[in-house]
Amino acid sequence: MSIGNLFEEAMNLARCGENARAALCFERILDFDPNNELAIYNLGVLNYRMSLFNESADIFRRLLAYRPKDPDVFVNFGKILERGGRHEQAMVCYKKALELDLNHAEALCRSGILLGKIHGRHEEASVALRRAIELAGPMAEAHHGLAICFHHLGDIQNAVIHLETALALDPLNSAINNHLGIMYMKLGDERRADELFRKALELNPNRQLKHQNLWDIDIK
Repeated sequence: MSIGNLFEEAMNLARCGENARAALCFERILDFDPNNELAIYNLGVLNYRMSLFNESADIFRRLLAYRPKDPDVFVNFGKILERGGRHEQAMVCYKKALELDLNHAEALCRSGILLGKIHGRHEEASVALRRAIELAGPMAEAHHGLAICFHHLGDIQNAVIHLETALALDPLNSAINNHLGIMYMKLGDERRADELFRKALELNPNRQLKHQNLWDIDIK
């Protein structure tokens, strides 16, 4: 099978959620062409999707040698590091992405979340998150992060507005359901809070409800 046919098969498998089989196709491409940047990139993304974070990090570290000025590579590498709890290293990647592209919405979003989560700089974080939304349109992660910033700044009403927006964009996100439940508890609406807590538990039976870390925002 030619490299072109392998690439087409890999992309079709990835679209169908067959990540492991797609990864094998990209590995076969790299057996023929070890410097194929697209194959390296897609293999890194697939390993990330399969929660193979160390393998994915190694691949994106390798890819930086080929694409040192590609902000997407730095953002993906940052997300992998963030998944592994290496937040400061992830922030370095997001900052590098923004040096290369000041208007990179995902880099703004993830850096804004980390500014709030790790450093408690909620006003600065909210600026980055708003800018991400201005550039890319509604983003569940950005609205979720903004809501938590507003909560920490004592503005529950705006926190609810942004969580409702995030929920409309990502209704099956247990963390958003849970956090919105917390906000409604603070507003005294126990019926609505209970609905949201039940939904969060239905979506993720292992989630600790009500009192968990508010900055538990999914990394897509």
